Amino acid sequence: KGLFPFHDEKTPAFHVDETKGLYHCFGCKASGTAVNFVMQIENLPFMDAVRKVAAQAGMEVPRTGGRPNPARERRRRQAREALEAAQGIFEAELLAPGGSTARKYLASRGIRGVEAKAFRLGYAPRHGSGLVKRLRAAGVSPEAQIDAGLLVRDDQNRSYPFFRDRVMFPIADRLGEIVAFGARALDPKAQAKYLNSRETLVFEKGRTLYNLHQARQAVRAAGALYVVEGYMDVIALSTRGFKAAVAPLGTALTSEQIRVAWQLHDEPVLCMDGDDAGRAAAVRAMENVLPMLGPGRSLRFAFLPAGEDPDSLVRDRGADAFREVVADALPLVDLAWQTEFARESLDTPERKVHFQERLNRLVQEIEDRAVRDAYHEEFARRYQETCQGTLEIRSSGDAPARRRAGRPESFRERFAARGPDRLVSERHQDGQPNQGAARRERSIVQAVINVPGLLDRVEEKFAEVPFRAVPDLDVVRTELLNRHAHSDPVDPSSVRPWLESRGMAELVDAGASSSRWDSRHVVEPFVLPDSGLDAALAGWEAAVEVQLAWVHRNDPPPSATASQAVPSGPDNEIPWSQSQP
Repeated sequence: KGLFPFHDEKTPAFHVDETKGLYHCFGCKASGTAVNFVMQIENLPFMDAVRKVAAQAGMEVPRTGGRPNPARERRRRQAREALEAAQGIFEAELLAPGGSTARKYLASRGIRGVEAKAFRLGYAPRHGSGLVKRLRAAGVSPEAQIDAGLLVRDDQNRSYPFFRDRVMFPIADRLGEIVAFGARALDPKAQAKYLNSRETLVFEKGRTLYNLHQARQAVRAAGALYVVEGYMDVIALSTRGFKAAVAPLGTALTSEQIRVAWQLHDEPVLCMDGDDAGRAAAVRAMENVLPMLGPGRSLRFAFLPAGEDPDSLVRDRGADAFREVVADALPLVDLAWQTEFARESLDTPERKVHFQERLNRLVQEIEDRAVRDAYHEEFARRYQETCQGTLEIRSSGDAPARRRAGRPESFRERFAARGPDRLVSERHQDGQPNQGAARRERSIVQAVINVPGLLDRVEEKFAEVPFRAVPDLDVVRTELLNRHAHSDPVDPSSVRPWLESRGMAELVDAGASSSRWDSRHVVEPFVLPDSGLDAALAGWEAAVEVQLAWVHRNDPPPSATASQAVPSGPDNEIPWSQSQP
């Protein structure tokens, strides 16, 4: 008997029947099972609550979807055990004498011991061999360390620790179990400031959010969910009372991450930089989420003062400054309207018609019919008030059919709107397994080589693209990024000799110019050097988005293999796995 945790009461009215596994509140008449209680108090979906209750009882819930695979499940379990063992070592190292530089760095960012403990921050020593030995002494095999992403092997079958001389941020799933790490370099000469674990048996980057476990428990009290850019933003907000904060892992928010966020709150608030780049990122997020909108399910957008991020804002101006920013967050419908309204003056009939067409295109992207009709009505009302006219928006049929019957498809639509089953345009399909993915992967690399300035814009994202259909592209990527890091030119003429020595000259030949179009190797014209930087960037980002969707549909690789392993050597020579800006 006790106080019911879901409403205020002074007299205990909450009763639990342990023999039957049931609870009942005589105050509000709520009742349920242990699973129902865990779902409500920890904001978990049903199956996650079942797994948590089972784990507390010493039981394991079989996974659904396909035949049981005991060997794979054993490796998953051992990988999780390896991650937890490594976490204990990292935390101990942070407090040891060798962690002094890491502690000084955290202190410079306003993180004290209590915050470091709350977020289980740690330190990966400069000499990673000690970590490997300690893990083996704890009973963690090298194979389990590889499955966990802690150890990688090169093509000589030599093993190297993935994280060295870095502040470690554990990444947990919604149940609080560690599945990966983020790591911040302490060496200012390190080529990648942030690294994330590679995708493993237990970690899919595009479906995970940093601080998901703690934010999940804080959302109910906060009444909001804040999506920020980085680990430091999350920690800074949490220490100042905004505990319902999460962050993607170094990339733009993916569709799967948005769905994960919606499981916590129906309208997450995306905290964006207040400059032009932040506004453009907000517009891209809006466009990407339109097809996913549903009843009660949307996004809001909060724009920070220029030059500020959530970390600096709350440290310099206090919690009230952030509270004011999120209080002014724009609903998605407002951002959509303002974006299109601001594009040009509406002082002529032609411009008004153009405005109508742009609104029409936005509405067509929404797949849920009820939400699509609601946007139609809202835009029509605003158009009437603003332009004293009637807004004509086509609303019959399904959204994809209207797109096909209407305007030509943009780069983004050619990739993102077709879905995983239509990965390449029809003129390139030949029925061979993974052929579309192979062409897309080659195009992602081709564009970086061919289009001047593109690698400057996409360096971090390029480092994270998983190549599955053509694993040899991992080696090409490493070479390109190393050249770029050392300010060496990355263009067809400079890269050709290196590619020829490895039998890959087709990467520069196939997309040399529009007059040398080769449909066997090129997916979209954004790889051509004369496509223009803006068009190339839009097409490249859309291609990467579809590549991630395709990878996430399939099982991640069982471990880091020779074709996927990072090169050996000092830490600043292995930055090309998963990075965070």
